[in-house]
Amino acid sequence: MASSVFVRHTLNAVYADLQVELHRVDVQTPSSRVTKATERMEMGGKLSREKSVFIGLCVRGIARVSGGVGEWEV
Repeated sequence: MASSVFVRHTLNAVYADLQVELHRVDVQTPSSRVTKATERMEMGGKLSREKSVFIGLCVRGIARVSGGVGEWEV
């Protein structure tokens, strides 16, 4: 949600009628690290909780100067 607010705020100076849609959310956990972390956990080590999050946004707006329609995938 914070990503869409940032995109809308920064592009609002140049484009009007902005629409920001959440297009994709992907959470990845490295499976090989989970196995190693589980092994470390059995030995008294700390469990790694590292994850990656990818957020895809589709942004549409009308240029304030030319009136042309712009569309981006962020």
